[in-house]
Amino acid sequence: MDGVNIGLSISGQPRLHPTFVHLTDLHIGAPELFDDHLLSDTSSTLATILDDIKSIVPQPDFIVVSADLVSRGESIDL
Repeated sequence: MDGVNIGLSISGQPRLHPTFVHLTDLHIGAPELFDDHLLSDTSSTLATILDDIKSIVPQPDFIVVSADLVSRGESIDL
């Protein structure tokens, strides 16, 4: 059975199945706050991940982010 075309990809090419990048548990923290639970600069790590996603060919249709988005959940984390 032929697939059903769900629409066009970002590149304008027909695509039979949507593609996703799933990011989870980012734990973004405010760089100016010390957090002994974070072992890296989460903002820089996220920037690197987003640059990597930009290089995916063909581009994903969706980026889904779930679970713990910030480290402490305080307004300064946003």
